[in-house]
Amino acid sequence: MLLTVIGSNGSRAITVDAEWDSPTGASPQVTAARVLTVPSTNPGDLTLDIISQSGGTLAYQKNSDPFVSFIDADAVNCVTGDTLRFRLTGSDESASVIVRDTSSAEAIASAFTITNT
Repeated sequence: MLLTVIGSNGSRAITVDAEWDSPTGASPQVTAARVLTVPSTNPGDLTLDIISQSGGTLAYQKNSDPFVSFIDADAVNCVTGDTLRFRLTGSDESASVIVRDTSSAEAIASAFTITNT
């Protein structure tokens, strides 16, 4: 499923090939990687919005780079073909995240929750 959002300024927004999953289990839990498509008129900036977090450390991984910890409203730059996935470390913790195209402030997929038991 390809999710497409048209930005409020009329430019095409970044798309993702599928929704991020919401994994649950022993720490650390990691979402599946999703493939991004960035239109040529889009600068490729994403904002990582933390909706809720009980604790632990959230991190993202772009392509096969090392995981990078992030806090609410941190930005990630991407190009077409990049993959993005998320990890939460810490026992008995959960976090909900939504990824937004910075140029339009629109979500590129539904919010997802990672839960460590």
